[in-house]
Amino acid sequence: MLVTKGHLNSLSLAPLAVIWGGLLSGVSQASYTLIPRSLLQKYDAKLVVGGLGGMLVGSIPFLPIVATQVPPIHLRGQSW
Repeated sequence: MLVTKGHLNSLSLAPLAVIWGGLLSGVSQASYTLIPRSLLQKYDAKLVVGGLGGMLVGSIPFLPIVATQVPPIHLRGQSW
């Protein structure tokens, strides 16, 4: 709804949003590859990636709790 403004047959994206989205997704993928370098040198890749997958699977039971909570109106810096 955010990028279509309610019209499912068209997109309404600013070119700057597409550029920043592409840049930030590239940075996140590079970070995902480079950050665990020291872990990969010490442990097997299956353990490192499995730990990340375990966090994802372990968080799924909490999804209904998070989805039904009302977010605070004003978030402070510490909340973010």
